[in-house]
Amino acid sequence: MELALLFLRAPSYIIPNIPVDARWAQNGTTVAGGHGWGNANNQLNNPNGLFVDDDQTVVIADWLNHRIIQWKVGDTSGQVVAGGNGPGNRLDQLNQPTDVLIDKETDSLIICDWGNRRVVRWSRRSGTTQGEILIDNIDCWRLTMDDQRYLYISDIEKDEVRRYQLGDKIGTIVAGGNDKGAGLNQFNWPRCIFVDQQQTAYVSDLNNHRVMKWNKGAKEGIVVAGGQGYGNALTQLSNQTTTTSSDSSLLLFSPSTYDNSPLLDSLVNMTIKRKRQDKHSYINEKNNNTPISKRFHNSTNDNENVLDDNIVIENKTLT
Repeated sequence: MELALLFLRAPSYIIPNIPVDARWAQNGTTVAGGHGWGNANNQLNNPNGLFVDDDQTVVIADWLNHRIIQWKVGDTSGQVVAGGNGPGNRLDQLNQPTDVLIDKETDSLIICDWGNRRVVRWSRRSGTTQGEILIDNIDCWRLTMDDQRYLYISDIEKDEVRRYQLGDKIGTIVAGGNDKGAGLNQFNWPRCIFVDQQQTAYVSDLNNHRVMKWNKGAKEGIVVAGGQGYGNALTQLSNQTTTTSSDSSLLLFSPSTYDNSPLLDSLVNMTIKRKRQDKHSYINEKNNNTPISKRFHNSTNDNENVLDDNIVIENKTLT
């Protein structure tokens, strides 16, 4: 199975600096899952978004298990840290969570509880049995936080991205919000978001097959990748999932399984999240119908750039 660098999303307070000729090793070590589809603590079922803490703990939105599960380095089983009580809308339940991040300031998880149309927060402190609703009536698909602790959320029903100060339930539209469409001020299913230090938002516009850049305060976006219709030409994207920029001007995005690219092998979503002081990468993949997470050592060839930070890649396959 060939691994492609697809869905890249970094925490906005850590700006990636990925060399354009960076390489990753092709063989990895499983760090989460790998025991077939299921709901045991050593299994995953359609893992979606993920986040990696400073100590390399991997926190995963385990979509069809309706839970957030974390795996510490060397663990053979994960620990459920939110949900896990079946699908439902009680405060101790989640329903198809799609994304998660760690708010270091409050030591809590912020979760896209997509099936319940809400964003919830769960404390990471021991003994926590339920979350609290931060925002409701939102079709949240992905979220990220900038270095000023503003929360950015993509709403796939309203075709917009909003910025929220924690505690604010209304937010401010920063991209889209002009109904579904292909205009420069519109989206057709905005999926994932990256926000840089200037609060410029990069958004994957799934069904318009493009990546959009929205400067702070802009009334419309700029197409920075794709936008030439569906296809596999080098000028086209096919149902890409997300994007990010870096301070080396690298733009990464993900095609979908509908792309005819030879690099793809039933991969849909992959996330890269950057952390410091580690020369390894993490990737979730589907192998023989088994969702697993592997760790990869970055290339050390003298002729190749070596990434100084930890890269986390997450993939989700269509069912």
